[in-house]
Formats: sequence, structure tokens, C-alpha cells
Amino acid sequence: MRRETSSGGCFPDLPLDRLDPPQVRPVFSCPDVIADSLSRLGGVHLRVTLLRVLLPASKDAILEAVAGVDDATLIVEMVSDGSLLVLAYGPRAADFDGDRLVAAELAMRLLGALAGRLDLECLAAAQVALLHSWSDGLDPATVCTHDLACAPLVPLHTLLRLAA
Repeated sequence: MRRETSSGGCFPDLPLDRLDPPQVRPVFSCPDVIADSLSRLGGVHLRVTLLRVLLPASKDAILEAVAGVDDATLIVEMVSDGSLLVLAYGPRAADFDGDRLVAAELAMRLLGALAGRLDLECLAAAQVALLHSWSDGLDPATVCTHDLACAPLVPLHTLLRLAA
């Protein structure tokens, strides 16, 4: 009887039933509208920015704040862990300066939209993870679960300094 191994016969020739299961950490998943948008944009070479915004507020307050973001160039949704996911796309310079200016503009627009619905302490404590990429280079299946989840968090207000 032939036994299936991890390496197909090459060493280390460990039986598959002896391998430890992979370690899985909890992650959030992309909301439907953003995942669909990323899938549709995959066939187009367009610069996109994704922001994950962590706010120290209740889910109800965050949902109410999301309703206040009235911007046709942004897709804003709440993800399962209570953070906000923001997808922005549109014209910009294709270099670092273009990404820097878009990040600062996004921070100003988000702070403006959320300021009327959340208190100042909550906004001052808000943190973001930021990801700039080309739409045809993103894998919608892993952009949220890996790329954005592993991006470092910075205070939201620091993005405003990028405009200077």
C-alpha cells in the first residue's frame, strides 16, 4: 500500500497525517460591495486606495457615521470586526506624490463626514491601515484578509500631514 507524503517522495518525506494543521488567525472579510467592486476593477489598470479605519465607538454609532459619508467617489462599509473599510479610486498622479495626496484628501473627507456624528475623542483615537495598489494587481480574495489586515495602523490624523 502506497502512503501519500508531504513532498511527493522527496525528503523530508513526512506522512501528511503527521503534519501539524496550519495556524489560523482571525481576520475580517471584505464586505460584499467592496469585494464586488474590486473584482470588477480587476480587468482595468486603475490606481485604488483601501483604508481600514478603526474607531473606538459602538457598532451602532459607526453605522450611523457611515450613513453620513455622502461621497460618490468612496465606497464605505463596516466589516465584521466593527472597523470601516473605504475604497477610493479615481484620477491621480501615478507616483508616490499622487498616493500621498489621495491619502491626505481621504483623511480630510472622512474626518469631515464623521465629525458631525462621532465625538472628538473617538476621532482623535481613530487608526487606519492604508493600501495603495493597481486594481489589476489586487487579489480580492486576499486583499482584506492578508494585505490590509497586515498593514500597520497609524493615527488617522497623521494622514493629514501627508498633504504638507
